[in-house]
Amino acid sequence: MLFFKIIFVALIIYLLWYFLVPKGTFLYEGIRLLEWYWRLMAFPSGDFETQKIHYGPHRRQYLLFYKPKVDGNKRHVILYFHGGGWQFGKPEAFRPNAKVLLERGYYVFMPSHRRVPMHNITHMRHDVAAITARVLEIMGQEGLSAKKIIMGGISSGGNLAALKIFDFTLLQQSGIDRSRFAAVFFLGAPLNLHGMWHSPPLLFLVGKRSGEKFRLANPYDHLQPNEKLPIFIMHGTKDGLVEYRSVLAFYEKLKALGAEDVRLETLHDGVHLDPASWCYEWHPAHRLMLDWLEQIERR
Repeated sequence: MLFFKIIFVALIIYLLWYFLVPKGTFLYEGIRLLEWYWRLMAFPSGDFETQKIHYGPHRRQYLLFYKPKVDGNKRHVILYFHGGGWQFGKPEAFRPNAKVLLERGYYVFMPSHRRVPMHNITHMRHDVAAITARVLEIMGQEGLSAKKIIMGGISSGGNLAALKIFDFTLLQQSGIDRSRFAAVFFLGAPLNLHGMWHSPPLLFLVGKRSGEKFRLANPYDHLQPNEKLPIFIMHGTKDGLVEYRSVLAFYEKLKALGAEDVRLETLHDGVHLDPASWCYEWHPAHRLMLDWLEQIERR
């Protein structure tokens, strides 16, 4: 009887949230996150070969290397950074996204990294450099060196992926040739920190807004003229964690600088987790993401 009472109360709370809490707020996003994790737990993980490979001594410095059951002869591998506001999340939680890619024959890398508040953007930049170097090493060992990398991520993971590809200083420090990357994607990602509230996670990440760490963490400040790399951005207009207007400003700056192949998919009335929900066939983001990947594969 107690179990059913708990379920009933939870249902009432959910319905009150659904109808009364407005989108575009932190409260809405927080409750939606609980729904997201419930859906993850119910998602079939699939039977795919997985290796956990460390790239550093810290317990968070590892990546998951997923191998498809059948090699789809894809020209690319996927490097997918998880989200979590630079402080939560882990690659294991994004197995639904990996499953969809694996079923299409992609090899998938999903890295972990050190987090705030014990670590900041300088540590994460080192992790991103070490991750890509380790990925290229594994690709060589697995006979995948002829393939290029499609890199991106959801939320804070998209921020780290953007820093890797747009900050030429970071590329030079890591010794990775930019030509190894075929395309990049950013899903609900903080791409322009100037347009965001200085939340506690962001404060732990960069310190004060006027400091050097803020610039190092902000992809918007690293954009260069005449970007030729294919770029895919997907964002909801009611994102309560990463303001849509900040991402729109990032997109507009790219276009103003002469970017040749940048695509912004706006999810009208979409919230923060909607771009990450592309792995579900019923979600509008599903076809948008897969269509873009198919276009990149055909080039």
